[in-house]
Amino acid sequence: MARTTKALNKTQIENAKSKDKEYILSDGDGLNLRVKPLPKGSKIWIFNYTNPQTKNRTNLTIGRYPLITLAEARTICDGYRSLIEKGIDPQEEKKRLQQEAENRVNDTFRNVAESYFNGIYKEKAKNPITREKNWIRLENHIFPYIGDKHVEEIKVKALVDIYSKVADKSNTLKKLHQLVSAVMDHAITQGIIESHNCRLAVKNFYIKPSTPNPTIELEELPQLFTDLHNAKLSKQTYALVCWSFLTALRPNEAVNAEWKEIDFEKKLWNIPKEKMKGKADKKRPHSVPLSSQALKILEMMKMHSNSSPFVFPGRSSNSKPMSNATVNSTLKRNGYKDRLTAHGIRAFVKTFLSSRKVDRHVSESILSHLLEGGDDLENTYNRYDFLEERVPVMQLLGDYCEQCGMNLELVRG
Repeated sequence: MARTTKALNKTQIENAKSKDKEYILSDGDGLNLRVKPLPKGSKIWIFNYTNPQTKNRTNLTIGRYPLITLAEARTICDGYRSLIEKGIDPQEEKKRLQQEAENRVNDTFRNVAESYFNGIYKEKAKNPITREKNWIRLENHIFPYIGDKHVEEIKVKALVDIYSKVADKSNTLKKLHQLVSAVMDHAITQGIIESHNCRLAVKNFYIKPSTPNPTIELEELPQLFTDLHNAKLSKQTYALVCWSFLTALRPNEAVNAEWKEIDFEKKLWNIPKEKMKGKADKKRPHSVPLSSQALKILEMMKMHSNSSPFVFPGRSSNSKPMSNATVNSTLKRNGYKDRLTAHGIRAFVKTFLSSRKVDRHVSESILSHLLEGGDDLENTYNRYDFLEERVPVMQLLGDYCEQCGMNLELVRG
C-alpha cells in the first residue's frame, strides 16, 4: 500500500504539544498519532482502515506513545494490513487473540477440574464424601505439578513423572489416572481441546489387579467378637462394626445412616438412591429390614447421638458422620489386618446366606447387587426388591451374630 502522506519522525512526535483540542499527526497508510488535549496530553497510536467485511472506515487503538515506539507501531500496522488483505478484520482478530489469552489463563487443569467436579461429576458421584476424597487426591498429587498449566500443554511425560511418585501405590495411581483422564475428557466436551493422549501415561506402570476383600470363616466370628470386646472400643465404634454386620451394606453407606431414613414403625432403613453405590442411571433406593438387634443398636445410639442427624456422628463434629475408614482401622488395630476388612464383612454375610441356602436373588438383594445378564428374567428380578423375603433372613443374620457373641450391652455402656 503506497504512502500518500509524508512519514513521521521521532523529533516531530516528541515536539508535538497538546492543544486545546485533540489533533492528528498522520504517518500514512492509516497509521495516525492522536494527540490528546490538556490536562492529559497523551499521545495514542491509531490505525484507521476500511473494514474488509462492512467496508466502513474503522479506528483501532494500537497503544500509547512512547510505550509503543514509531517503529513498533509501523510493524503492528503492517500485520494489520496483512490481515485485511486476507479479508480479516484486525479488530476482530485482536479480540480473538485477547479471548484466547484469557482462555489460556482460565483453562488451566485446576480450573477445568473445578468445572468437572461442580458439573457432570456431581451426577456421576452423588456422595459428597467421595467427591471430596477425590478432590483431595488431585490437590495432593496433581495440582502442585500441572494445576496451573493450560490443559493443552499437559504432556504424557509430565503425567508419567507424577505417576512415578505413587508407583508403589497401585490403588492411588489407578484413581489418579482415572481422575486426570476424566478431567481431560471434560476439556474436550467443553471445546477447550480437540483431543488428548493422557491415557498413554499409565502404560509404563503395573497396576495390581483388584483382589477380593479378605474375610473370615463363619466359625471365626465368635473369636472376632471376643477380640473386639477385649479391645475396649468406644460405644460408637463397636456399634458401627455390629451395624455393618447386621445391615451388610458398604462401609460408606453404613456409616452415613441418618435418623430421618429410619422408619421405626415398619422396622426399615430407607436409603435414598443418591447415597447408594452405582452408576447414576442404575442407582435405586434401598430398604434394609431391621432385625431386633439392629433396632437395639438404634435405640442405644439415640442416647449418644447428641441431636446429630447421623446415627453414627463424628467425634469432632456431630454435623458429620464417623469416618468410613473406622471399621477398617478398628479391624487392623485388633489383629485382623489382611484377614478381614469392612468390605469383607459383606463377603462374610454372603457366605453365611449361602450356608443357610438363602435364595440367590434374595441374597443379592440384601447386598444391594444388581444381577448381571440383562435378559428379561434378570431385569424383572432387578426391579423387584424382595423386601418381604429379606425380613426373616435379616433376623436370621441378627440372631446368628448374637449367638456368636455380639454383645449389644457394650453399646449401652
